[in-house]
Amino acid sequence: MVSAASLSPLIKRDVAIIFHAHCLSPFRFFADMLCRGSPPTVLWHADMIFPLERLRHLIVNRIWSDKESEKIWNEAFPTTPYQLWDMDPTVTPGATLKLQEMEMICPWCKNVAGIDLARFTNMHCRKNVVCICSSCERNFDIDSLSAQLLRQDLLQFLRVQTGWYYGPW
Repeated sequence: MVSAASLSPLIKRDVAIIFHAHCLSPFRFFADMLCRGSPPTVLWHADMIFPLERLRHLIVNRIWSDKESEKIWNEAFPTTPYQLWDMDPTVTPGATLKLQEMEMICPWCKNVAGIDLARFTNMHCRKNVVCICSSCERNFDIDSLSAQLLRQDLLQFLRVQTGWYYGPW
């Protein structure tokens, strides 16, 4: 098992984009950190700090990959690529995008499901695309996914009766 402390120097640009999106919705970010970990609250209490200044330094100096971060990533996740692009696509003609399946815990079967990333993205943008859980083979669109997640949040609220956020303040 990889500890949060050993992953703290990781700098992935795609992760930075997701982090930025979460910063635009701090309440959703807080809820995700509390509820979407395994076990719950693991991400919020891991004391991880996202290294935004190091990432800025890499971008300003046109350094495509942080070698320390890449080494840690490759040791922890040897089958998952560190970068989505093999080279900097802004300066390298012919750079290749390496997309892998998006993984999520299926809200119906509770197993880790692999879902085609392009299809999942289209589902969020176009709202009429259907994805399929690779574990239970359930078809879902953005509306049924959102409804199931809301249902689970409401059931969790009814079970614990302490409000939406059950972590320490």
